[in-house]
Amino acid sequence: MKAVQIQNLRGLTDTGEIPLKLINVLVGANSSGKSTFLRLFPLLKQGFGARKSGPILWYGEDVDFGNFKTSLRNGQKSINLSFGIEIDQREIGERQFHNYTRPSLQKLPVTVSISVVDEYINNLSIKICNQTINLSFDRDKRYVQTCVINGKDYIQEIGDVIGIISSNSILPTLLSRVGIQAQKERLFFSSWSDIQKQTINAIKDLIDKRASLRTIETIVNDISIDSKEKLLGKAKSSQLLNSWTKRMASANLDSHLFCRINDFIILYFLSDLVSVVDATLCQIIKNSYYMAPVRASAQRYYRVQNLSVSSIDSMGQNLPMFLANMSETHRKRFHGWMDKHFGFYPEVKNRAGHISMYLVDGTKGKYNMADRGFGYSQILPILTQLWALTNGYNRRIHGRKDRSNTILFAIEQPELHLHPLLQKMVAKAFVASTEEAKRNNIDLKIVLETHSNTIIDSLGEMVANKEISQDDITIALFDSELQESQYNVRLANYTSEGFLENWPIGFFD
Repeated sequence: MKAVQIQNLRGLTDTGEIPLKLINVLVGANSSGKSTFLRLFPLLKQGFGARKSGPILWYGEDVDFGNFKTSLRNGQKSINLSFGIEIDQREIGERQFHNYTRPSLQKLPVTVSISVVDEYINNLSIKICNQTINLSFDRDKRYVQTCVINGKDYIQEIGDVIGIISSNSILPTLLSRVGIQAQKERLFFSSWSDIQKQTINAIKDLIDKRASLRTIETIVNDISIDSKEKLLGKAKSSQLLNSWTKRMASANLDSHLFCRINDFIILYFLSDLVSVVDATLCQIIKNSYYMAPVRASAQRYYRVQNLSVSSIDSMGQNLPMFLANMSETHRKRFHGWMDKHFGFYPEVKNRAGHISMYLVDGTKGKYNMADRGFGYSQILPILTQLWALTNGYNRRIHGRKDRSNTILFAIEQPELHLHPLLQKMVAKAFVASTEEAKRNNIDLKIVLETHSNTIIDSLGEMVANKEISQDDITIALFDSELQESQYNVRLANYTSEGFLENWPIGFFD
């Protein structure tokens, strides 16, 4: 995920496009909207697997937004969410033409935006390279009302299409109507295949009515979706059909022939494109992890639970079970990582059906966590989860291969109850983790909401020391009032010397 934009969610009028980099720091006064932004990720994640009437489950175990009405900014009608992602071009059309071997393809930049009204998606917009698709939906029956591709409405070409949101999706699945059962008067919907046949016929009529449908379909799948420039280049270079080659020889970006073929190709792949965008977006959201602002306090004993725990919950309550489930190999690696960065590590002992959690400090000895300062219980769930995500621990446990290697770790107030020295060590651990994640082919993005000038100053110091590039850090300043840009958020940045630019004077005073 490259960027996020939120409009009309709770106190946020419009954040503008906030780029997501390796480390993303959200700062601002209380009730300025930074927690709303950060909690968007667990908000979307908690809806997966649940029966829901819309794309968002507003109330769940991790975050509680109430319902649509309580989440909607006063005086507005819709909540708008926009995400910048990348999709694998190879996956577009893979299911429809799976026996066809494509040449090497690439990642395509996509901006997907949804407008949520009540409990349904009113509008879906996808911008892929320089191609734009806009779908609007009927409120009651979820029918597609308009299908605008690069400014032209193709609703007449697609006929009756419905969008259905499943329990494991955010975007609707597009299905076309294929018939009516006379007695029960029920509508039946199928895949996009009927529309694809109509689209291939339309392209065939533009090129050569004598051409084989199979040949046209092969050319279309070879071209695939891309930017207009690249799509034109691939269309011109196709040698499978002489009449195609002759017709495309004089085509340019503005010619009627190319514009029609370009839009029909997008229409051909539209249902699958939406599915691929949805699957990629959902995978990123499923790979997001959230740590709440107040974590569970340490107890002297914990009851043993026969559960396999591969990640830390948002309150850190299952931290002892997580540690107890580690193999000896993983435990040694984790202890070594903690000792290297902080000089201490947690350890668990199982005795008579109960688990005790200890803090092992090389200079001070070994103590039950209940006997140490409250700050340790607040920071240990964050650090343990950070190590697990950095090293792909949960993927190794489940042997899972995801379509996206992006992991989002959203943390509220990591500095809670920490001495400034330990806050500085945490900031260094964040930077070190992003580097370790790169080595493990993991695109780790840390999003943290903080009031700590120590963390912000420490990041600047590491920029100056070349431990991290200033281009890998986003500083987002939230304000409940709109800025001159008409956004609630303005972006600050570090110079190469580690000084903050576009930073309000006296912000921490």
